[in-house]
Amino acid sequence: MLHVLATALIFVQTAATEVSIQMKDGKTIEGVVELESIGMETTFGEATIEFDQIASIQFDAVHVVVTADNTVLKGKVPIAALAVKTESGETSLSIEDVESLVTVRRAKPQAGVVTNGTAANKLTYHLRAPAKYDGIAELPAIVILHGSNMNSKAYMDTIVGQWPAIAERYLLIGINGEYRNADSAADNPAYNYTYVNFVGKSKYKGYPGTDRESPALVAELLQELKARLNLSRVFVGGHSQGGFLTYSVLMNYPELIDGAFPMSSGLIFQCEPRAYEAEEVRAAQRKVPLAIVHGPNDQVVDFGMSRYAYEVFEDDGFAMVKLFADENAGHRFAFLPLEQAISWLEAMSSDDVPGRTMLKYAQQQIEAKDYRSACAVLDRLANQFSDDREGATALEALRAKVNASAQTEGSRLAQLIAENKDGSWVDDFLAFREKFALAKSAKPALEAYAKLREQHQGPADDLFNKARGDFQSGNQDAGYAKYREIVDRYYASSWYRSAKRWLA
Repeated sequence: MLHVLATALIFVQTAATEVSIQMKDGKTIEGVVELESIGMETTFGEATIEFDQIASIQFDAVHVVVTADNTVLKGKVPIAALAVKTESGETSLSIEDVESLVTVRRAKPQAGVVTNGTAANKLTYHLRAPAKYDGIAELPAIVILHGSNMNSKAYMDTIVGQWPAIAERYLLIGINGEYRNADSAADNPAYNYTYVNFVGKSKYKGYPGTDRESPALVAELLQELKARLNLSRVFVGGHSQGGFLTYSVLMNYPELIDGAFPMSSGLIFQCEPRAYEAEEVRAAQRKVPLAIVHGPNDQVVDFGMSRYAYEVFEDDGFAMVKLFADENAGHRFAFLPLEQAISWLEAMSSDDVPGRTMLKYAQQQIEAKDYRSACAVLDRLANQFSDDREGATALEALRAKVNASAQTEGSRLAQLIAENKDGSWVDDFLAFREKFALAKSAKPALEAYAKLREQHQGPADDLFNKARGDFQSGNQDAGYAKYREIVDRYYASSWYRSAKRWLA
């Protein structure tokens, strides 16, 4: 609550509020400030602000106070020092040495109600538990990241309205970007994320400070929420700008999540699988199922960006990756096939579903000719039937069915690849691998292709990099000629599909 007063104001001591204070020397101090209100000199007069209504204070040349209801006030807080109680005792901080203060609000889930929180790293977030939540039971969670100049609460509201079955199964967590659009309305604030310079655990080196962009901040908040909330699993997804961010969270913090669903977005180069070399990171990434969601009629972010992302992950051996593309969908979040993507993530990650139920799911996927998903489920069930002979027999029967479906085509391709007279087999192989990469009978073809790729990848990388230089210098003919050479001579490289599509 804000009161405009006619006289100068001072801090009033009473209520205790948890704070995170960033010092100008880079240190972070966490503790408790006992204040009821603060005084502030603004351009429209002097004001007092109840401290429990403050979200943050930025101590620049002009002090900026943001309140819990997103009101922004600029002026001067007329104090010289701030008393903070920390774990090691009470300390007095000179305001000249303080860069910013954030009041930490640890939101708690409430049944059918949205609650708001603020993390120590300034990120604001929202929680909504299912209407029948009892405050005790363990819950799975969906983390939603918003599009540019939006807020995550609006996305949570859309999920509740458009997909109520999801809202009644999951704790919804909306995380806002760290940058608020100053021109946005107080009752409908808009935010943006940062991630384009973030390199995280990839092989690339970033600019100083870029590893404090949104991926790191979101990861910190996820760690905090997982530590204090009773969560069974966590799916992270985002739309448009939030989808780009989702890939970065997946690739740099795979240990924090159980599934990812980037929507209407694309993959920046430092998040591509080949950008990561540490084996423990690569292994953790491949344990996370990835549902890529995009509308082919998207007029904002081209559908080809998700198609490319899918091909990159599939090519690099991600067993659990699937592209969900509703032919009638465009860019709008509410019309994307989110429910199908979440159901698939559940099948790929849930350990609390009975094995017999999952066997039925695998059977359904085989009948739908989605052999990749069926194999992924069967692999997860491999050790669940040690004391169930009938279940083990049913599992092996399904494996045999997949292997039989792959056997003839796999044998044909293995021979053609070994002979390698030309690249006429490549498109057939890529379609085969997309379906049967996890099938035992596909192994000879996959091994023959991997051997040939070792010969083709280096020259193709060199040609691709030279082609990029040609395009940057305006020599398109030379660039396309190099793409043609990749397609004609180095068709077992990872660049084949992209080069062929660009030529078309």
